[in-house]
Amino acid sequence: SEFIIGALFLLYGVYTIIHILKPNRA
Repeated sequence: SEFIIGALFLLYGVYTIIHILKPNRA
C-alpha cells in the first residue's frame, strides 16, 4: 500500500516538475 502511494506521489511530482520546466500542451 505505502509503496503504491509513494510511487504515485513521486510520479506526480516528476510530472509537475516537467510541466513547470517545460510547459506544453498535452
